[in-house]
Amino acid sequence: MSEYHAKVAEEAARFLEKNLPDFEKDEEEFGGASGAPNLSRWIDRTGRLTRVVEEASKGWSRRDLTWVKENSRNSVPYGDPLSSAFAAFYKDVLAEIKKIRKKHPGS
Repeated sequence: MSEYHAKVAEEAARFLEKNLPDFEKDEEEFGGASGAPNLSRWIDRTGRLTRVVEEASKGWSRRDLTWVKENSRNSVPYGDPLSSAFAAFYKDVLAEIKKIRKKHPGS
């Protein structure tokens, strides 16, 4: 596993550890206690993953942007480098969260 993918897995695991109890208690739209729970949509509704990625990317240098671009499956070759790297990292962490939940549904 590359250093980048280890960082993505670490952020995803930390996110789930911190936010999964809130998801499971949430009775509002897409929350775990609602009629139609959906973690991905709940993450979008609450904006929690965005804040996590903003915090992680706060001090990124040009080298870090290149690192994300070279290692992400979701990188795009156009647009603002910071925005592209942010979006790619966000999508990678979200995909890892889904992968963890699929492997361990109760966690």
